[in-house]
Order: sequence, then structure tokens, then C-alpha cells
Amino acid sequence: MTASNSSTAIHSDGGVPPRVIYVGPYVDETIVHERGLRGHNAAGSNRMARIGQALAAAGLRPIILSPATSLRAKAPQRFMLPRRMRKTGPVAVVYSACLNVIVLNMISVVLTQLLTLYALVHREPVAGVIFYNSNAANVCMALYLRLFTRVRILHNVEDIYEPKFNDWTAGSKTHPLQNLYFSLGQRLMGLLVDGYIVPTERFLARLSSRPIASVVTGCIEIEGTTPKKPAAPLRVLYAGKIESEHGICQFMDALQILDHRHEAPAFEVDISGAGDQSDFVLDAARSLKNINVRFHGFISKDQYTRLLCDADICLALQDP
Repeated sequence: MTASNSSTAIHSDGGVPPRVIYVGPYVDETIVHERGLRGHNAAGSNRMARIGQALAAAGLRPIILSPATSLRAKAPQRFMLPRRMRKTGPVAVVYSACLNVIVLNMISVVLTQLLTLYALVHREPVAGVIFYNSNAANVCMALYLRLFTRVRILHNVEDIYEPKFNDWTAGSKTHPLQNLYFSLGQRLMGLLVDGYIVPTERFLARLSSRPIASVVTGCIEIEGTTPKKPAAPLRVLYAGKIESEHGICQFMDALQILDHRHEAPAFEVDISGAGDQSDFVLDAARSLKNINVRFHGFISKDQYTRLLCDADICLALQDP
């Protein structure tokens, strides 16, 4: 997907093109620190920004409506966090206002997002609303749109939730209540939306049948780089959440096996990201004698781009 250089195209009839509202948990580094968020949601934010850029390139005017809060978020001082407006390339971003109180922030943002959505829909022409995943706030807003407007609704499905009995067993890595909550939301969204945006066609078999469905695969553009012949040692990059679900344990186990071979491996490793397995990664990296592992933690977009440009091999892993 490519982005347009102009964020406000003019239709052939001389009018301004309609808005597309994209509701989801987009955050930038500034809002993360300002609101005391525990995570950066880098993958989801990048995904939303790229789809927003594609909408702009198609001549529409995308605006991201983000809650910019989480259950345990806690910003310093203020009781009420005001609405913020920013831009990411050609895409406008509105961060909803909310109370700066744990738990109450999640309740208050349902109302503030709904009020902001109402104002946007009734202020100017809106071609459609896209919802990123299926939390309670998104279901409420989709229900409002279905009952009181004629706006077309799309569901951007980034995960499939299927509750199982073994989610509740002691050895399960799944959060059973969270899985049940999002599964219910996913089913309710299926009753309200006109179509789907999915990262892979395999998702569609697990969703309610709809006449509109678009498969939009992930991509990331690195400017100014050309393929180079790798030189020893190879640079290997693992980036993403440092959690069991994302294959970090298997990756570190593989490094341990390679480290014990007689011949020293001709590569070095960069690991970036954050998660509940960060301490495990640090301890495992210190135990390696022949492989140089650099653990960077969560880094800025510019730092990540530099790591990506220097890498010969990039890993995107998942625990099967």
C-alpha cells in the first residue's frame, strides 16, 4: 500500500471527499508517555497507519479515533485527560478524552468515543467506519451506527478468538476470560457489520458470511536500502512482543542448542520489544558463551528502522 502526498483530495465534482473513520487503539510515543500507558501497541498502530495511508491514497479523508488508554494506564497529576489531535502522515488522529483513574478510564472512554463518533458522523459526510477488533466500546459504537445511521461498517479483524475448554487448564497459555470476552464481541460485530478487512483469507472461514471482504496483508517499507550480500557474522533480528505466544522461548532454546556446538555460530542477534518474558530473555542471553545477543527492549521507530536496515535475517515467530 502506498500513501498519497495530499491528505485532502478533491472529487471530480469539485466537492471535498468524504471521511472514513477508523476506530482502534492507535498510539504514538508521545501519547504513551503522556497517558502512562503500559504498552506501545507497535504492530497494531503500524497496521492502522498503513491502512489509513491507503485510504488517503484512494482519495478519501481518513481519521483515526483512538481510546489511547488501557486498564492499568495511569498518567501523572490530572484527573481528566483531555482530547488530543495529531497526524500520522496524511491521516488525522483523535485521542479520546477519559478519566485518569484505573478502571474508570476504560468506562469513561466508551462514552467519549461514542460522543466523538456521533459528532464526526453528523458534522460532515462519512463514507464508512472501520473498527479494529471487537472490544465492548467498538460493539456499542457499531450498534449505534447500525440503528441510527446508514453509514457502512467494516470490521478489521486482526485476531480470531475461539474459546475452548482447555483454555481453563493449568498449562494453558491463553487468558480464558479475555478469549471469551473477545469471542463474544467478535460474534456481535459479525451481526452488525457490512464486511471485513482481514490479514489472511483463512480468517474468513471463521467469521459470519458477508458480501464484502478484503484481504490486506502486512508490509513495511524501508526507504533507501538495497539488498546486500550478507557478510559474516550474519545479523539476525527478532522483533515483536517478548511473550511465549510469539515464539521467543523457542527462539532462545534454539540459540542455546547452537551455542553448545563445537563450532561457534557465525551470527549475532538483536532482540527488540517488550513483554512478560523479558527477564527470561536477559538471563538466557547472559548464559550464551559463543553467540552475541543484544537485548534492546522497546525502542523508538527510528532506532527500529536502523536495526531493520542492518539486519540480514528478520524473524516473525509464533508459538504454533
